[in-house]
Amino acid sequence: SNVISATLRQLCSELVGLRKNHPEAAKYLLALAILQSGLGTTLLTVSVSYMLEQLRVSALQNNILYFAILASGLGWGWLFQILARKLSFRQLLLLIVADWFAFISI
Repeated sequence: SNVISATLRQLCSELVGLRKNHPEAAKYLLALAILQSGLGTTLLTVSVSYMLEQLRVSALQNNILYFAILASGLGWGWLFQILARKLSFRQLLLLIVADWFAFISI
């Protein structure tokens, strides 16, 4: 438990440092992660080359990040399933475009 909490603290610290030291890179990575092919897919793809090599994230931190991505993906999948039942295709498309504009204007 102490190892996991220390690892999560370190991971959060690294991400905050990225935001402070390289704000445009952090903004670009966030938008890319969420908008290009989904948060989970992008982070899982980029994490090996970027997180391990550039940010010097440990393998344990990387595995915890994988777990968090997969766990949050379940919730987003459930939310999308509900929205897909209630909204038309056009409404879903407008919602996605509105999200896209919100993220690029940050």
